[in-house]
Amino acid sequence: MKSLKTQLLFLFSFFSIISILTAFYTSFYYVKKEKILLLSQEITGIEISLLKAINRQEMFYNFELSNTLYFETGKSLYLEEFQFFFKELKQTTKILSQKELDEQSIYQIGEIIELLNEFESLFSQVVLAIKKRGFKNYGIEGEMRKAIHKLEDLEEINLAEVLMLRRHEKDFIIRHDPIYIVAHDKAGKQLISSIQQNTKIKQARKEEVLITLNDYLSLFDEIVLFERIIGLKSNTGLKRKITRTSNDLQDRLNQLELHNLVYQKNLLLKLNFSIGIFWAIYLFLSISASLFVSKRFTKRLNTLSGRINYFVNTNFSTRLELVPQKAEDEVGQLWNNFIKMEQEIVDYINLFKEKVDEKTIELLHKTEKIEIQKKELTYQKEESEKKTKDLLDSMRYAWRIQQALIPTVKRFQKNIGQGFVYFVPKEIVSGDIYWTYSSSKKQNKEQVFSTIDCTGHGVPGAFMSILAVSAINFAVLNKGHKEPAKVLQATNNYVFNTLKYYNGDSNSYTTKDGMDMLFYKLNRDKSQLEYAGANRPLYIVRKYTGRASESIGLKAETYKLNVFPDALVFEVKATKKSVGVLDKKQSSAYVNHEIKVEKGDMLYLTSDGFADQFGGIKNKKFMVNRLKNLLVLIHELDEVEQKAAIRQTIEEWKGKEEQVDDITIMGVKV
Repeated sequence: MKSLKTQLLFLFSFFSIISILTAFYTSFYYVKKEKILLLSQEITGIEISLLKAINRQEMFYNFELSNTLYFETGKSLYLEEFQFFFKELKQTTKILSQKELDEQSIYQIGEIIELLNEFESLFSQVVLAIKKRGFKNYGIEGEMRKAIHKLEDLEEINLAEVLMLRRHEKDFIIRHDPIYIVAHDKAGKQLISSIQQNTKIKQARKEEVLITLNDYLSLFDEIVLFERIIGLKSNTGLKRKITRTSNDLQDRLNQLELHNLVYQKNLLLKLNFSIGIFWAIYLFLSISASLFVSKRFTKRLNTLSGRINYFVNTNFSTRLELVPQKAEDEVGQLWNNFIKMEQEIVDYINLFKEKVDEKTIELLHKTEKIEIQKKELTYQKEESEKKTKDLLDSMRYAWRIQQALIPTVKRFQKNIGQGFVYFVPKEIVSGDIYWTYSSSKKQNKEQVFSTIDCTGHGVPGAFMSILAVSAINFAVLNKGHKEPAKVLQATNNYVFNTLKYYNGDSNSYTTKDGMDMLFYKLNRDKSQLEYAGANRPLYIVRKYTGRASESIGLKAETYKLNVFPDALVFEVKATKKSVGVLDKKQSSAYVNHEIKVEKGDMLYLTSDGFADQFGGIKNKKFMVNRLKNLLVLIHELDEVEQKAAIRQTIEEWKGKEEQVDDITIMGVKV
């Protein structure tokens, strides 16, 4: 009895010690492996932080260099984000350099830290140079503009020569072509010569004029010098050094990552080999100890084990004829207890079989019910899929009907002359629609066109769009209205009567479905445009050269003018009344505008879907001001390029966000 306890205690102690050693070594293995993998993650984090910093740097170049607010306040969100990411990058790199690494990794990280310091220093020089160079009314460029404006006001100087000097200045600032520096220098020398040879100017006054001119020319030379130092557009100077340093940084990070992968692979191979050897020894010792102890058990235990296996293999149905043992040791007690347990097991099994038979019958009934329910669910699913398919087929058919109402590409170009339309419904069918018509047999004699944004989108909006086209056709083709305000009035009355709004309160606009509409009549030969709008303004973008007209023949309160460096944007205000919700007396509220346009002007008709689209870094609306900036950037491109630029802009802005409304932008060139 004591011998058996001693053997079991020995076996237990042996396995306890082996288990402790195994746990200790395994934990050491996984800690070491985790450190290796964590190093790879930290290197990847450094690369990501570097890319973020470079991205904010490029955004600073793209957006802040033409942002007067930056030069006024000296503050930039992109610079702040760059500094944040760069600080994070340097901290991560410093922490990484303080870890236990091999000599090559330490050397490579040291090179990366030096390149980071060089990168930061170069970018600081670029920012300082950009601030000194300035923009518009700030910095050196601001001083240069003051000087040239002062020259323009001088009666002693030929204004045409000053404007030619100004033109070469602008050409260089926009295009950075050295040819304009030569042209500017030549024009400046010519102007100096003209002043010196002008005998009508008194000598004292001549010296004052020459001083002003020389001040301007010196400021232009400084602008040229700063452009060469910075080198943004030509990728020279500091910009080239920054690019080269950035590429070197990425190369060093790639080398560090590659070295770490090789180092990691070799170290993991060693760890895996060592833990494999350890487990082999552990298994050998465990098996040896188990065999040693098992041989020490008595023959009675083996006999009892064999009888138990036989009893189990016969599904506890065969009784064993065992004689009770007189021995009082553990095996004897186990032997006698098994005889008692055998009798109880057989009795319990017989009782269990009876219960199982009862439960089996009950489960069969439940299974039959489940099968019936399953068939019903399958039938309901098939019906649901069929209804969904029918609904989609109906919407696609509705789309074909709506497409039949929209002018084809060939018809659109014939009616408009020069223009494009960007039309993207939110769903299969659209609440936006556009309409064109040529009122003369001669092409480009007189074009009539309109964009309509109906209440809602999808199927409800599509029904309203069909009604809108019918109303316009009735007003133009049946009634013969040509004046845009009259067309809006007739369209309103048609929709109002069709939807039977006259049965209700005519002032209850919140319960009525209407439409925002722009309607135009363009005569290119007379450079005349007639426009009427319901809740949607007209945008006219005109190239601005300093001599372009800043008037469109309207009263100042009827439009808003935005002046850009190279363009003018006229926003003609619309009547704040939706079409289709006014009774006949109120429908005369729509105002007709007769506008003087110039050749090359771009007319833009938009629904609110583009400006209301959410997206960007902060997931905000695109907004009207950003739309105006986009129209200024693209207005000199051809129709295909304008449409492509609009598509690319909204797709990049939207990203993964869902489209919030139907989008329509029509552009017509005068």
